[in-house]
Amino acid sequence: MKTNTFLYCMASIVTLLLLYGLLLGEDADTIIKKAQARYNRITSFEANFTQLNLWTELESRKTTRGKIYVLEPNRLLLDYSLPTGQFLLCDGDYIYLYSPSNKQVVKFNVTRLDYNLRFKDLIYKYPQESDVSSDGKETISSVQCHKLTLIPREGKADFVKLEIWIGVSDLLIHQVAYQDDSDNKIIYTFSNITVNPGFGASRFVFRKPSGAKIIDKSE
Repeated sequence: MKTNTFLYCMASIVTLLLLYGLLLGEDADTIIKKAQARYNRITSFEANFTQLNLWTELESRKTTRGKIYVLEPNRLLLDYSLPTGQFLLCDGDYIYLYSPSNKQVVKFNVTRLDYNLRFKDLIYKYPQESDVSSDGKETISSVQCHKLTLIPREGKADFVKLEIWIGVSDLLIHQVAYQDDSDNKIIYTFSNITVNPGFGASRFVFRKPSGAKIIDKSE
């Protein structure tokens, strides 16, 4: 009788633990490892993006949008449709930021910056330098996503909080939110993501816009 009671209690505890695990969902480390395995097979992608800038102290917000193109390991292009003509380009060695309103291109040397624009840092570099928690699931652009919150350890990043939404089914990044020490935020939302579309490095060659002045900060 005592043995049967013990076995019954143990079975009940195991059942409760399994149910508790289902309620909690996957832990942050598991989600990140699955996303890393997914991105290990991705050499390039493109998507539509919406960029929302929130300035808390000014009680101001601004929305821009366009297309993002990424080619591993270190090429990136944000080609804006709003405002038309604006772009941010990283060709692997230099970053070019063009503002059509003042017809200026600001050029930076990647090696001289404290940060880079590698998209995969979101799930490789930053989680290693941060305390990461899983905050349940949310729907982003009709896609159910895991929400992860990263709090960087002291001196490890130029943000105080990073939130990442990773698709439950496709394990792709659908939204990213950066927050600085003044509670300002920049949020990128991605949609119509195409993986390994086949474009080459020629997409990331800088071409000076007509009439633009280059401000060289690369030296």
